[in-house]
Amino acid sequence: MLISAWRGDEPSKSKAWQILGDESRFLIASPLLRLETLPKARNHGSNEEVEFLEYAFSLISEWVTMDDLLVELAIELGTRHQLKNLDALHAASAMTVGVDQFVTSEFPGKPFYRVPALKAVQIMSAASQPAQ
Repeated sequence: MLISAWRGDEPSKSKAWQILGDESRFLIASPLLRLETLPKARNHGSNEEVEFLEYAFSLISEWVTMDDLLVELAIELGTRHQLKNLDALHAASAMTVGVDQFVTSEFPGKPFYRVPALKAVQIMSAASQPAQ
C-alpha cells in the first residue's frame, strides 16, 4: 500500500492516502514492511520517499512481533497457497493478529487471494494492472 501511496497512479494513490488518513482505522504492520520499502528508497537517494515512509510508519498502531510460530505459519501458507516468502510472512503476520482487512497492491488472482483467512483488499486501479 505504501508503494502505491508514493508511486502509484492517481486513483491508487488516492485510495492509499484515504486508508492512511482514516483515523477510524487501526493500522497494523509487520517489520517486513520497513525491510521491503526503506532500503530501495535509501539506495536511490530519495530523501522525500524516506521521509514519507517514516511518516507512514508513525501511523502504524501495532507492529507484529516476528517469532518462530509466525515463521512456521508462513511456511505453511507459502506451501499451501504458493506465496512468495515475504508475502507468506506478511499473510502470517496479518492472520496472527486477526486483521479485518489485508490491504495490498496485488491484483485479484494473485496468491494472496487464495488465503481464505485473509480478506484481501486491492488498492491498485485497473489502469495499473499489467496486460495479460
